[in-house]
Amino acid sequence: LGLLVFWIYPLANGLLGSFTNWRAFQEDRGFVGLGNYARLANDGVFRETLINTFEYTLMYLPLNVVIGLGLALAVDATGKLRGLFRTIYFLPVVASLVATALMWKWLYQPTLGLFNQG
Repeated sequence: LGLLVFWIYPLANGLLGSFTNWRAFQEDRGFVGLGNYARLANDGVFRETLINTFEYTLMYLPLNVVIGLGLALAVDATGKLRGLFRTIYFLPVVASLVATALMWKWLYQPTLGLFNQG
């Protein structure tokens, strides 16, 4: 039921809506067929956006995989630097917990804390 309500229905509604001349808050949905797609094919801004998206994908995905694989290999490495790599990798998690704890400690401080201002 969740798949139907949150995935299939919106997908079908969007696909059917792409064949109409629908405007927000208007009841009239004139059927235009493939006219919207023909207009997109002739739109220079759309083509430029599509090219930019493909270029970004071709640069981002390989770089992301290489960096992720490198980090995974460094964390799983055996040797003298294993502890250093694991510490550097896990440091942001610990730092955010420490920052949150310090903030709550400041808020609940007995004399100057924000929650204890009377």
